[in-house]
Amino acid sequence: MKDLTIKKLTELIMQQAKEKGFGTKPDEINVAEKIALIHSEVSEAFEAYRHKDFDGQDGFKMELGDVVSRVLHLAGIMDI
Repeated sequence: MKDLTIKKLTELIMQQAKEKGFGTKPDEINVAEKIALIHSEVSEAFEAYRHKDFDGQDGFKMELGDVVSRVLHLAGIMDI
């Protein structure tokens, strides 16, 4: 995807969230829970980095991708 912008990526994440039954509107989510999930993903990325585990299912790259996905999901919900 040559011209993938943050806005387009957020739209794709929001579409995926809708398909999976995740919240897509502020009244459908618990913001504190979403922030806690972001924090959890950051912690998992940090642990993978500390252990020099960069690739694979629980590696740094994958965990950092999860962080981005969760942040953009929350941003999309809040129309940021």
